Amino acid sequence: MMNLFVNRSPSRRRLEFAILVFVVSAGAGIAQSNDDRWLRVFTDEDSTVDVDRLSLVLGHDQVITARFRTALANPELVPGESNTGYRIRLDTIQFSIEDRKYRISESILLDASQKVVLSRLSSSNAAWKPIWGRTARRLFNAARQLQPFGTWSVVSYLYASGDSASEHDPPEIRSLVGSQIEFALDRVVMGKEACPAPAFDTDSITGEEFFRRVGGSLKSLGLLSEKADVILLTCKAKINFPAKTIILRLTGSKALMLWDGVFLELERTRNPFLP
Repeated sequence: MMNLFVNRSPSRRRLEFAILVFVVSAGAGIAQSNDDRWLRVFTDEDSTVDVDRLSLVLGHDQVITARFRTALANPELVPGESNTGYRIRLDTIQFSIEDRKYRISESILLDASQKVVLSRLSSSNAAWKPIWGRTARRLFNAARQLQPFGTWSVVSYLYASGDSASEHDPPEIRSLVGSQIEFALDRVVMGKEACPAPAFDTDSITGEEFFRRVGGSLKSLGLLSEKADVILLTCKAKINFPAKTIILRLTGSKALMLWDGVFLELERTRNPFLP
């Protein structure tokens, strides 16, 4: 593929690929505690339900997966046991976007001391259930608002070479600073350009393949690994929007997105799931 970064001037034509790279600042690690990674979904009289903020997986066939934790005020008996109780249930739940259905793929029961008392994997042929009722809708709405979903603000931009923005850059590029991009299950919007009904999938990409596609290295973007997990976003609608988007996911609330020859520096500004 043609190198997209032959010179500093950004290309005026629409790129085939837009790359979104989730990054952490240099030297930073995953500093979140176990409590920090859980977000409250709802509270009932006898239990609370949280979602793991880092658990979202975008799978094949428009299926997303997230992990939920239910903490009980009082212990309940493990199914099939007369003397063993549990206080916490960890459920990995799959949601079918097209069918609006769900199913539990794994359940783990923990006692009051956090010891596993039961672990159960569901069959790959397990039946799907409609997303009806208050609880199912709340769980689905929580999953669909985890990263990378949400609203991001363009705070600046840079080039693959590491060069920063300049006052001599084209006005159409400089004008992107301050704009927003929104990622949702049913749409992706960048300024006045939108992709309705996007299709998401997951894959992995090597540094060599990344270089062939965009003409830059993972290392130049601050990624030390030679392989990265990616989200593939396809826009099937015949509109003025990149047909394919590659998203490289890490932790943190910052991102880089390739758009018209430059990497937009993004910062997550709003998540409707959070207060």
